[in-house]
Amino acid sequence: MPWELLSVQSRRDLGRTVRGYRADTAFDGERAIRGGALVLVEGSRISAVERGSAPAPSGCEVTHLPGTTLLPGLIDTHVHLCGDDSPRALDQFFELSADDLERVITAGLQAQLAAGVTSVRDLGDYEWAVVARRRAAGQGANEPTIVASGPPITIDQGHCWSMGGAASGAARWTT
Repeated sequence: MPWELLSVQSRRDLGRTVRGYRADTAFDGERAIRGGALVLVEGSRISAVERGSAPAPSGCEVTHLPGTTLLPGLIDTHVHLCGDDSPRALDQFFELSADDLERVITAGLQAQLAAGVTSVRDLGDYEWAVVARRRAAGQGANEPTIVASGPPITIDQGHCWSMGGAASGAARWTT
């Protein structure tokens, strides 16, 4: 999809809280676009994407990133935010306090964002912690958008059973 189709509102309507980022090259998911792009950000959301030569709105501070390429936010479609990067990531849930688990989720989201990932699909929650985080985050949070599935439903001692979704029939799974 060409950049010019990505503008979501007129630059005249953006107001004064806009930051701009300009790069010499842009990638739209299909091809490199010579001449780059100007990305306008309000708060933590991209509000418009313009051609690189477009003037910035009045009062908008623009950071030029020479020699760089801008691309759309990436989507990671299979994450376990409750697991850290340790060898025991999916085995240590019972040992983690609620605060520890929150720190693991936060660190995972920050690492994703630093890598250019703006949306994650969490496919293995522990005790609904990621679902709760998603509900609490609300609009405008400075972290990737979370699509959360909750704990995986599995048989006793089955794949990812330690995440709290082990079931032995319909009567067991009531949440």
